[in-house]
Amino acid sequence: MMIFVVLLELAACVFCFVERDELNSHIYEGLNSTMAAYLDDANMVTAWNTLQENLECCGNKNGTSDWYPVFGAGYFPESCCQNSICTSSADSCPRMDDAVSADCVNAFQFRSGAPVFDEGCGAKVLGVFQDNFVVVGLAGLAFVAFQILAVVSAIYIAKGPKPSERRYS
Repeated sequence: MMIFVVLLELAACVFCFVERDELNSHIYEGLNSTMAAYLDDANMVTAWNTLQENLECCGNKNGTSDWYPVFGAGYFPESCCQNSICTSSADSCPRMDDAVSADCVNAFQFRSGAPVFDEGCGAKVLGVFQDNFVVVGLAGLAFVAFQILAVVSAIYIAKGPKPSERRYS
């Protein structure tokens, strides 16, 4: 049974290395689907705001324009703003009118020169995964190697001489 588990772990590590190119499309598709749910789910609001503020990005691929299908043309979440000047200045990013019913969402209208994050979050999230992918993969392979060593040692001990066959000098 242990050998089967080790083989499954090894297969999972190899699969991850082989399929890492697919990670790109999965990240962008996942971010698009969660953007669509932004106004319907308070957890999505929190998740997106945290993501955008921590990674200093906006939207998925194209910055603020990625939010236009969600809020309407020219509008984006407050977390796309780079600093308090954007959120407090009526000249840079005025508050969105009540055309979109988003009770707990502060949305701002894009103005030329507004201090907003231009880079999409998809590229930043992908970069975080790619930076850590090799480390996680190698750690997984090291864990599998350790387990193989443990299995081989257990087999060696089990197949070793029985107590009655041991010779003591």
